[in-house]
Amino acid sequence: MDMVLQRIYNGEQFVFGREGVEIRRMSYFGGEELEVGKTERITGSSDIVSFELRRKSNPERKDGRVGDNYCILPDLDVYAVADGVSNSFSDSRSAVGISKYLEKLWQKNLDKSGKEISDLSLQKMHNLMLKVVSDLQEIFLRHNKKNPEMFLATTFSMVKIYEKYCLVVSVGDSPVFLQKKEGIEQITIAQDTIRQGTKDNDGNYLPTSIDELDSAELNFDKRNLQTRQKNPGIIRNNPTSLLGREEGFSIDFYMRKLKDGNKILLATDGAVKANDILSLDSGNTLSQVADTLTDNFDGSDDATILILE
Repeated sequence: MDMVLQRIYNGEQFVFGREGVEIRRMSYFGGEELEVGKTERITGSSDIVSFELRRKSNPERKDGRVGDNYCILPDLDVYAVADGVSNSFSDSRSAVGISKYLEKLWQKNLDKSGKEISDLSLQKMHNLMLKVVSDLQEIFLRHNKKNPEMFLATTFSMVKIYEKYCLVVSVGDSPVFLQKKEGIEQITIAQDTIRQGTKDNDGNYLPTSIDELDSAELNFDKRNLQTRQKNPGIIRNNPTSLLGREEGFSIDFYMRKLKDGNKILLATDGAVKANDILSLDSGNTLSQVADTLTDNFDGSDDATILILE
């Protein structure tokens, strides 16, 4: 049996095996506990992006737990945030399910594909992302069926950087924003906005989900929606869909082409309630931008931001 040794230095994991040294970047997962008033900070990078994470618990909490969570997988260029639902059995336990299972599900589905992640086509990557989220949903549903007294539910957004594209899957109200030279756009679209759009235009078809790879057609005024998207203070996702809840469950998929210098913000609702004028485009460092957003966190909720550049 080969001897494999591991060493971690400056955020990189060095794996020593028979064929030499393989460098793997550390993956990051949030815990259920976070001291009140303390800001959790993570700075890192993959081969493609730099990232900054900030997380704070609700200052009014007395249990030492935090209902938001995250998963950062630099080797896969996969980044996710989750916001546990407060009326579930435990918002902290709901959200931590993301960090507990996400990497395993990515690896499981990659192994099934028989390919390296860099060899997947755009369509196969799209399919894999939807499968990972569907598998997460199955885990939550099985738990809730077996333990109805411990019902778990969370919102969830995940970004995969694929070549020059930002691929996003979203369930519920954890929004994702994109900062370009032209301004900031909220990529994720609230299901309540879709419903209102169909009503405003006498639409009879109510889409249960959005898939911008397979079909970008929405049954209402798309230009009007895009105008509203540019003002993140107007559009807010509402929890019409949750991991762990079968009724109304849907997975939205979005894709945007990226240019150097673009910034992507994954957030929970507690991080954006008080940030009606989001500013990601500045001469400041990514860390300074993250700290500025953190200073404006809503004071009555858990809050998490994950910025990619």
